[in-house]
Formats: sequence, structure tokens, C-alpha cells
Amino acid sequence: MPSIEKLNLLAANVLILIDRLLLDQSIVESILEIYTGFCSSDEARRLNIPQVHVSDEMRVRLRFECTGFCTFLVTLRSSKYFTEKGWLLRHQNQKLNQMFHGALATAFIEHCNNSGMNALREIQLVAVHPKPEFGFGDCLDPLDCLEEYRSAFMKENGGDLVRFGKRIGMALDAAHYPLLEIIGGNLGKQMLLVSDYALAKAFSPSEGQS
Repeated sequence: MPSIEKLNLLAANVLILIDRLLLDQSIVESILEIYTGFCSSDEARRLNIPQVHVSDEMRVRLRFECTGFCTFLVTLRSSKYFTEKGWLLRHQNQKLNQMFHGALATAFIEHCNNSGMNALREIQLVAVHPKPEFGFGDCLDPLDCLEEYRSAFMKENGGDLVRFGKRIGMALDAAHYPLLEIIGGNLGKQMLLVSDYALAKAFSPSEGQS
């Protein structure tokens, strides 16, 4: 049975690998490229949707959203790595899997602290009339992010991806997020591949801190 230290190391490696893959695949920049292309389209001009200035803060926020969603997806896929031998077949060790989820949440918090993501504030609706207005609330909470995805997934299959699309849309331009949700929604397969690879690589016997 892996020690707590081993679980913590595995979780930390998963976060390192997710972050590296997101960077290597230029996923944040791809999101921004799609967004810029949309804002230059005839449809955006017809709807009077100007492009919001792309700032470093926006890039960090998108990085947070992608990392958070990938971390949640890892929790959906990790149980196959925690099995034990029974009388006839191997079966899942749910207790160990849940302990890993706790270590993963802790690693996500530390990753946000180390990368400056924890300094960002949640985007929220502050007024409805005469038109919707958005402002900033409390600082982004990694645990709240993971819980949002878990609740959405439990409520409806695929609800987590819908939630991810909304959060990406809000990060790009909160005032027009319903039209931008599709950008995140179309990234579901890529996010799953990132999560699966990070999980498999972290649990590979040859994988260390590299």
C-alpha cells in the first residue's frame, strides 16, 4: 500500500505533467487564437461583440481553468491505478483512490499558490438590470473549482464539460460568455487526453520528477 508521501509525490507529478502538457501544446494560446478569430468574424461584428484586450491576467485565468478541469478529469480516471488482488480477480481500492484525490486537491492548491493563480478573483454577476454586469468576487478557490465540476458531473453526464465551457467563456469575455462557451466545449477530448497522459506518466515506474 503506497505511503502518504508516495501519494503526495504522485499527485504533485500529475500537476507538473498537466502544466507541462498545457504549455507544450499551447492550449491557452490556441483558445486565444480561436477567440480572436471569432471577434474578427462577420457574426461578431453583426452582434457588436468587440474583442476584449488579451492580458497576462487573462492568460493566467485560462491556465487555471484548463488545469482545474484536467485535475478533475484525473479524479474520474484514477481508480484503475488503485487495485488490489482478491481471491480471483483484482478489484479497486476505493479508500486509496479517495486518499489520492485528497493529495491531488492539495497539489492543485500548491500549484495555484506557486504560479500566482490564487491572486485572481472569481468573475461573478453583480447586476442584471438594465443589462447584465460582471465584477470580481473572492479569490479563485481551487477546491471550489473541483467541486463545481464534480457537482455538474454528478447532476448530468457531460455536465462537467458544459461547466468548463462556461468558465472559459467567462474568462474570455464575461458579458458575452454564452456565445463563447463552445470554445471550451470543443476542448473536451484534448483535455481528456492531457489528463490520461499525465496520469499514466506519473504512475509509470520510470517516471520521477522529470
